[in-house]
Amino acid sequence: MTLLLDDVSIGAAQDLERATATAQALVERFGLGAPGELLSSRVYPEGLPEGVLSDAARARMEASVEGVLKEQQTRAREILQKHRAELQALRDLLIKEKILDSESLAALKEA
Repeated sequence: MTLLLDDVSIGAAQDLERATATAQALVERFGLGAPGELLSSRVYPEGLPEGVLSDAARARMEASVEGVLKEQQTRAREILQKHRAELQALRDLLIKEKILDSESLAALKEA
């Protein structure tokens, strides 16, 4: 998801990895999968070993993880688009100054 730049940075890739791990924990450890479906691997804190779930159950878990990620991506995009002008101003200032301190941020907020 890129809104202001033309490429995905390494930092964004790491964010995606963390988001995926969080979504997997929500679904696999805490049983927060699709509505009406309780799937949990809480008894396996290191993750599900191969063969514990049927292929169908594993596919449902993976689909639930993907659903969580898509839902939150949509939510993040909506928030960023709502505040696009502020985000662009912050981006431009950061590109110009390289480092931002509290005074620079306060001046940006007042502008």
